[in-house]
Amino acid sequence: MAEWWVHDFKITLSEDASNKIRQAARSTDVARYIFRYDIIFPTGTSWMNNAVYFGSNNDQLESNNGKRTMSLALDLVTGFPEEGQIVIRFADNFDATEDPFVGPLTIYVDNFRLIDTGNVAVTASAPKITSLQYNAGTRTITLKWDSAAGKTYAVDYTQTLGSWPTVMSSGVQGVQGTTTYTGTVPSAASGFFRVRQTH
Repeated sequence: MAEWWVHDFKITLSEDASNKIRQAARSTDVARYIFRYDIIFPTGTSWMNNAVYFGSNNDQLESNNGKRTMSLALDLVTGFPEEGQIVIRFADNFDATEDPFVGPLTIYVDNFRLIDTGNVAVTASAPKITSLQYNAGTRTITLKWDSAAGKTYAVDYTQTLGSWPTVMSSGVQGVQGTTTYTGTVPSAASGFFRVRQTH
């Protein structure tokens, strides 16, 4: 019979690791820096909820079916201390079948690392889509993005990220502020869109 257990503890990062995390957290690139760590719960744990606290801020990471590597985009976390070592507090709730009278329930947290994705998906000059609306009746999509007057944009479509074989429009004239494009969606169950500046 599974029981509900709670386990709280703290981990203090080194001065060097703390400084690297602070520097990465200041980046304006969306989801560029990922804080990742491995967590191992007792055998028989089918579900767990791992709350990670940085000072008074926290994010909750839930795991099912044995997933044990946790990832957190640093741009989602605010309130890091300006100096000194960063203390991370973990608050864990989980289901486990172990009998606490037989032995302690041990949790392992290891392999803290900071992943730099290189900001491949978003560059400083890339247009950013600010609105996406889909009309199922007419199968049309309306995109809006931040733009500049005198620039030309293209709208691309794909069903699989990694290549963009379908150019929905290659000559959208930009206006100062926000440019709007409306087009017919290809007949597929799902897909992805991007906007790029061509001239």
